[in-house]
Amino acid sequence: MARHARLLALAALGALAAIPTAANAQATRTWISGGGDDTNACSRTSTCKTLAGAISKTAAWGIINSLDPGGYGAVTVTKAITIDLMSGSRGAIMVPATHGVTVNAGATDDVLLRSITIQGAGDCRGASSPNAAASGVRIIKARSVTLDDVVITNAVAGVKVENTEGNVDVTVTNSNFTNVCTGIQVAPTGTGTANLLVGGSVFAHNVTALSVGSGGTLSIAESALSSNDLAYSATGTGRITSAGGVRLLGNTADGTPTTTIAAEGVAGPQGAVGAQGAAGAPGAAGATGAPGPAGAPPRAPRAVLLVGTPTVARTRVRIPVALSARGNVLVQVYRGKRQVATILQGIALGPRAVTWNRRVNGRRAPRGVYAVRMTAVTQSGATARGVTRFVLR
Repeated sequence: MARHARLLALAALGALAAIPTAANAQATRTWISGGGDDTNACSRTSTCKTLAGAISKTAAWGIINSLDPGGYGAVTVTKAITIDLMSGSRGAIMVPATHGVTVNAGATDDVLLRSITIQGAGDCRGASSPNAAASGVRIIKARSVTLDDVVITNAVAGVKVENTEGNVDVTVTNSNFTNVCTGIQVAPTGTGTANLLVGGSVFAHNVTALSVGSGGTLSIAESALSSNDLAYSATGTGRITSAGGVRLLGNTADGTPTTTIAAEGVAGPQGAVGAQGAAGAPGAAGATGAPGPAGAPPRAPRAVLLVGTPTVARTRVRIPVALSARGNVLVQVYRGKRQVATILQGIALGPRAVTWNRRVNGRRAPRGVYAVRMTAVTQSGATARGVTRFVLR
């Protein structure tokens, strides 16, 4: 009897040991390749085949990398994560008639998509339109979503923002939208709001390049809108700000941004010279001309903050930034949900960089995925925000 009880206890322990824990099932960094298999562990030497297969094995705030330029399929993102497909060669998502990346994460989650090509299989305006991608990136919920070096083509919408509650911040840098019915479509509903910042990007041969509806704001700088049927479309309370360096080339209609950052007011004209006194006895001095009216005060500009791809070196991390006016940038570095570093740095107009010394409490920062949140405040009091991520190995 005692021997039977011992055997039952050993069997129970064996069963418990065979149950995988969430910690064992998910890694902070996973890998995909064209020759992978989604039954693998998604490690560098045992890669998965699709983004959908890898994301289930990647921990929140983790990163998915690719080894080769495969086609990795559509994916739904439900947590904070980085998808960076430039580790080996640029990865692609082929999505006829569906969404490429759907972001439906938590209200405190940040999502970064980098070096991805998302392509449908039809022209959104032609006979093959049923095979066009429904959208390249569909954003339903998140705290922030950043697209860096993303190419979207042959789609009904390039980026579609349609959150129904809360606010989402979206940053698009160094990206390209071609043959898309609407390059970026901002259409929050209910109590949802959305703030978008676009920089260093190209919108070409689209029906509408930028469309912003009620509840949305979009600021664009240093970008090109070329050969579109319509460049700007703002409806309802939606607002589009042209923040400088935007080139409009060969569009059927440019449309008009809601706001264009104004130049400084022009000085008033000089007052007329007073008349000369009469000859003979010393004449009375001529009256001084009235001063011209003061020039109109400059309109306070809205801040635009562009955040580039961090460069990781042995003793430091360099993060390229560009601010539309002189001001200060508060940089907060996180590892997971824990803030590990804070940097306050003055920034002049134009491209600059913020550097972190890779130290946490006087010690070398441990390996892992780090998130960076930036808040810029210009001398005029305007604010802007940006996010990025990097990996310490």
